[in-house]
Amino acid sequence: MSEISDINAVLKLTADMLKMGLARGWCPARFTPLLKGAGILRAKDGHVLLNESRARALRFALVSCYEITEAAIDDLSFQLPLSGSRADYARLTGREKIGGSKVTDGRDDISGAVWFRPQGADVTSSAPARPDLIAGLRPEGIILVENWETFRDFHLLCFDIPQAWRNYLILSRGSGQDAPQHLCEDALRICACPVVVFPDYDPAGLAQALKVPNMVDVLWPGEEALRQLCAGGTASAEKYQAQVGIYGAALDRAHHETVGKIWAIIREYGRVPAQEVFQRQLWNFSTP
Repeated sequence: MSEISDINAVLKLTADMLKMGLARGWCPARFTPLLKGAGILRAKDGHVLLNESRARALRFALVSCYEITEAAIDDLSFQLPLSGSRADYARLTGREKIGGSKVTDGRDDISGAVWFRPQGADVTSSAPARPDLIAGLRPEGIILVENWETFRDFHLLCFDIPQAWRNYLILSRGSGQDAPQHLCEDALRICACPVVVFPDYDPAGLAQALKVPNMVDVLWPGEEALRQLCAGGTASAEKYQAQVGIYGAALDRAHHETVGKIWAIIREYGRVPAQEVFQRQLWNFSTP
């Protein structure tokens, strides 16, 4: 079974116990550490015995471990979608990659090309081009987007683009063998125009943004919105802790104003939201 299916199985097991008094059920082996932490023994055949207090302890441990939205603790009907998008999982958990989808799902890689699109609410498609042809478009500026799903759905962004950047070309940062990031950086150097980075708002993403050629600023929803997201139940403390020791000191020394504001907020909360959560159907913010 997939990890999502296993999580849903335990959510259902604990829900059945709490709703109908079922005391015995099967629990996937991957959750043995959670069971031990909740004081629950798992039999050799995978079954566990639950009373109400143990069911609540196991459910709470599962929600905490996977940084699932806190609503799942009391909503006994809660289940994760089996085939959701990264945005779906970013909204419901602190792990946008939990469903196994890749950053580039839905993209047809073309060797030697980078992906671009103009802005506009009516623009819902993108196209590949060689880095030198991007320069031939003579863009006023470029907004560099970290993740493919956010790039693909840029017209669904939940906050406003500052007026000065609304004619900027949108460029996907790229990943993988056929659309490697160095091709994107080649395009940025050839264009030699201002670059606004739309990064992951985590220590690694901010540190990488500072190294982007011709970077002048960072696209973000503003302090109030970012604080709201960092305080939310699905911002990831695990991702923050995994990265802060590597990138924290460099970010402390950075002198970029916007990066400094974002870094101060995520450092205060010790949690980071996934970029894919910034879609209009999930949130609705306006920039200051």
